[in-house]
Amino acid sequence: MIEHPFICADSSLGKLMKFSKAKNLEWEYKLPAPFDVWVSPEGNILAATLSGPKGSGVVELNSDGVVQFEYYTDSEVFGCQPLAGGNILIGELADCRLIEINRQKEVVFELKLKCPSSFLGHESMRMPRKLSNGNYLICHKGEQIVREYDCSGKIIHEIPSPGPVFVAIRLANGNTLFSSEEEVREVDANNNIVWKLDDQDVPEMGIKLITGLQRLPNGNTVVCNWLGHSHEGCGVPLFEVNTAKEVVWKFDNVIETRNVGNFQLLDIQGDPSKNELLR
Repeated sequence: MIEHPFICADSSLGKLMKFSKAKNLEWEYKLPAPFDVWVSPEGNILAATLSGPKGSGVVELNSDGVVQFEYYTDSEVFGCQPLAGGNILIGELADCRLIEINRQKEVVFELKLKCPSSFLGHESMRMPRKLSNGNYLICHKGEQIVREYDCSGKIIHEIPSPGPVFVAIRLANGNTLFSSEEEVREVDANNNIVWKLDDQDVPEMGIKLITGLQRLPNGNTVVCNWLGHSHEGCGVPLFEVNTAKEVVWKFDNVIETRNVGNFQLLDIQGDPSKNELLR
């Protein structure tokens, strides 16, 4: 039987929460509208907060819930990523730009991305990811496209999506896995679909809006099903499928959670700053 301890970000409840293998709530921390969350091998927790009295930004906590670092901006922030050396990647939606900040809260890198003016702001992008080759994989939600940029801003590759995109992951085999509203797609370097999952494959999961994803070493895929926009309680927040699209694990607690935007399994080894978690 598959069991996973995990941490998740619930945007509606305004909480980061840790659940045990037995699916019991072990820890929680109040944070306004969190969407992205990471856990370091040392146990520190980095999360993106979309709104709150201090604005949008990122907060890092230790395992006791004590704030170690925080950075706020006037722009909406849906995603972040811990980087090697301690820097943090942040996606700012207002100007559709990426920034990397150091622990002194200094912007050490800035990159303005391609985005039509009609999509600047809330629709410009979702969870940005820096790849091991130094490039950036960006989901442009409004344009419904995934773009890979190099550090100069040159577009290296584009992947069209059938719907709004939330997160994209470069897999170890070179393929790209991304979420597109009610569908997950894995495509090769030529954008050919090699695997996909949608609501018709797992109707019992009640897919509403797929946000976070994690590809496991055994090839299984864990899906985060955001139940916002009046869909609260009408689906399974987290579930895992194998390559045959069989559900092998699920977290269906919609009493203690409401709108889970992203997660990290805690029994999968890897350092997020080295792109070892494939999420």
